[in-house]
Amino acid sequence: MMLNVMRTLCGPDFKPIEASFAHRKPVDVTPFRQFFRVPLYFDTEHYSLIFAPDWLQVRLPHGDQVFKEMLRRQFDALEANQRLVAFAEGADLARLSWGDRATAEPLVTRRQPRLVFGDVSLEPPPGAFLQATRRAEQAMRDAVASWIGDAKRVADLFAGLGTLTVGRPWRATLYESDKPSVAAVEAAGRRLGSGKLTAIHRDLFRNPLMAADLDVFDALVLDPPRAGAAAQSVELARSKVPRIVYGSCDPGSFARDAHTLLEGGYRLEKLLPVDQFLWSPHVELIALFGRAPLRSSRA
Repeated sequence: MMLNVMRTLCGPDFKPIEASFAHRKPVDVTPFRQFFRVPLYFDTEHYSLIFAPDWLQVRLPHGDQVFKEMLRRQFDALEANQRLVAFAEGADLARLSWGDRATAEPLVTRRQPRLVFGDVSLEPPPGAFLQATRRAEQAMRDAVASWIGDAKRVADLFAGLGTLTVGRPWRATLYESDKPSVAAVEAAGRRLGSGKLTAIHRDLFRNPLMAADLDVFDALVLDPPRAGAAAQSVELARSKVPRIVYGSCDPGSFARDAHTLLEGGYRLEKLLPVDQFLWSPHVELIALFGRAPLRSSRA
């Protein structure tokens, strides 16, 4: 049927390169061979006709121009995907996804990607938040480990995959609004055992943790999006958490939230700029706020 449609559109000379069928190979394929006169494939995922791209340039005397342009766009997208597949192969990528964080769709998956932090192995979902560079991420992890010092229970807010806190000696509780990231951390926590790693799905913009919820922790890490954490900072300022480590990619929202913490009685003890947004004017920073005397391992 599809071959007849294409010959109606393109003329009687239309000839595909190959034809695929989603059903089993019949006992007698002679009628198929006589009709199509191209290589035939059976038990495939879809019914399809593969034809040369030159047929997209043929003027369709009875065709719909909109339909033709739709086919052209589909073909261009297929060519682009094939180039991305070749790029992933050449770069030995585990997975290549396309889209923003909310709509990331895997185009190529050659193997399951893994992130390893200490004794924790994570399988990140497509679109998961990570720091911009490995060196910057390690610098921030080192700062967190040093500044938190001897903390036993640590909360990680706006945690993503917990890249700043997982794989350390403390018991980490992560709060994150992205469900696939929470599921990935939960799976890693089950593999790790011992209850050292917990992930909780929570939108901290709409539903910030209250001061009483925060007071059970020895230290707290937060790394919110560029908008900062205005509502959560109000509750942090009311809490008794001894140490707060705040990561930020926006100095303006950081200054606002830092003012809230200072008004609540915290001290700004340390601040480290991190130049991880290469070839751009943007800068990351990480800062330590404290209520109690610090017991960090180094200055």
